[in-house]
Amino acid sequence: MHLAGVDIREEYSLHYIRLTLTTGISMMAYSIVLYHLLQQFYRQVSTPILFLILAIAVSSIIAFRYILEEILMKHLTGSGNYNENTPLVDYYLDNTYYAILFGSVGTVYFFIKYAFKTEREKKQLEIEHKATQLQYLRSQINPHFLFNSLNNIYSLVYKKSDKALPSIDKLSKLLRYSLYEIGKLVTVKKEIEQINRLMELEQLRREDPIKVNVNFDPLSEEIQVPTYLLLPFVENAYKHGDLHNENQPVQIDLKIRNGRLIYSVSNHILDQQKDADGGIGLSNIKKRLDLIYSNDYDLKIINDTKNFKILLDIPVKSQLNYQSNP
Repeated sequence: MHLAGVDIREEYSLHYIRLTLTTGISMMAYSIVLYHLLQQFYRQVSTPILFLILAIAVSSIIAFRYILEEILMKHLTGSGNYNENTPLVDYYLDNTYYAILFGSVGTVYFFIKYAFKTEREKKQLEIEHKATQLQYLRSQINPHFLFNSLNNIYSLVYKKSDKALPSIDKLSKLLRYSLYEIGKLVTVKKEIEQINRLMELEQLRREDPIKVNVNFDPLSEEIQVPTYLLLPFVENAYKHGDLHNENQPVQIDLKIRNGRLIYSVSNHILDQQKDADGGIGLSNIKKRLDLIYSNDYDLKIINDTKNFKILLDIPVKSQLNYQSNP
């Protein structure tokens, strides 16, 4: 009897292990199949069709489990998982419960991944939208400057001035900068180079020397800023300022204070330009700053009808909302 008892216990243990394996395979199938079906068809088909696909999948797994346990295992071992008198309807309903229970694991996992994916796509769309806005705003600034420069060069060529060729050379370098540095972060040093070219270009078309004081802090040279962020303010001063006033020359200052880049451009306004509104689309400049620096900047415009000054304060180190290649 003792030996028979051992055989019975061993047989029971083997049967329990077999049932655990077959049941585990079926339960995993519910979770894995539902996850992959949702991944394949969610948002791709209508809701009724999706439910039909899931119902067919669940019925297929129930049929698979029935064949595995109640036909194959019963044929090989003499016993299955359910009582042989269990009606098929009860078997199906019981397994539908397990399908909902274990299939929810795959369903929840899918929707967690889907939520993260949706959030990533939303952020990517926001980045692309900001990049598009930045490029659009830059396209409104650069043509204005280029149009004025071409007019200046046209006048020099018309007068057959010796300054025409040097002016074209200066402008070509500015154009190259605009074409190859578009949508990038550049060093302040590189932006200063373009400012110097602009000032040289403006000086070439004038007989009298332009009165301008420039003070660039050497510590700022390797700091990165968006392309053409600093240059438009100088272009504005040259367009609307009194460039030959020895008592009130154009003043350009750039310095570093407490982790901030402080940039200012001021000029005395010509009598005929006193009603000018700035001329460079300052609203566009502000929109660029909003997109790039969010609220971490300060732009002040001081206009007292005689003098015009722009003061820009931006962070030296910041997580800029800026794409390198919009």
